[in-house]
Amino acid sequence: MTQRYAAASTPDSKEASVDAQDATREKSPPKFQKGPRFWTIIVVLSLISLLTALEATVTSTVMPSLVADLGGGENFIWISNAYFLTM
Repeated sequence: MTQRYAAASTPDSKEASVDAQDATREKSPPKFQKGPRFWTIIVVLSLISLLTALEATVTSTVMPSLVADLGGGENFIWISNAYFLTM
């Protein structure tokens, strides 16, 4: 057992461990820089989410009157599907 520990403390093994540490540092991905393109994409996605939420509010508000005009609740699913297919 002492021979294994003695071999582990030789200078060659220390160099090998330093090389292993350098190899792990080289494998790490480069830092991501957040430029104007990144922020433009974030702003556009936020705007799309806001508009989708507003449109869902309008749709849910007007849907009962549309169903009543078309003559009943059995047409509700058809109206919803037609609306979302035209988007």
